[in-house]
Amino acid sequence: KQTHKEVKGYDGYDAHQTNKLDLFGNVMQTTISVDEPPKDGQLKTGSDYQGELYLYNSANQLVKDCNQDNKCTTSDYYQDGQLKSTTDLAGNITTVSYDKAGRESESVTVDKTKNETYEFDTTYDPTTNKIASVIELNGPKKSEVDYQYYWTCRRTS
Repeated sequence: KQTHKEVKGYDGYDAHQTNKLDLFGNVMQTTISVDEPPKDGQLKTGSDYQGELYLYNSANQLVKDCNQDNKCTTSDYYQDGQLKSTTDLAGNITTVSYDKAGRESESVTVDKTKNETYEFDTTYDPTTNKIASVIELNGPKKSEVDYQYYWTCRRTS
């Protein structure tokens, strides 16, 4: 199946995006083209730009997202379906750990471009089950962000 979307710009340019979908309705590939505004009464249709290419696993989770230069981000998952790790376009790897309640409790990112590791620890308020703080355990700037909520459980800071 395919979907098509057209966006008319105020500057006279028209963009067209076509998405190829898999059986589950996930976008597998995008194609984008841009039409230039008519100058001599002739509409110039732009060439297609092969956009992102997406790959899903048998659990219908995104495992690979590749750009037109064939550079990809990848994701790996635990057996319970939660995200285990991601690798970005630069090759930086982030791994994620979860507490017994299934909430993200720790993430570690290895920045290959700077040869640094960033580790974050997340704690939760036992009453509201909302994030209480995120602490950077190491890295160039050790920091902590504390969260506070109204009684309606909306975040105030």
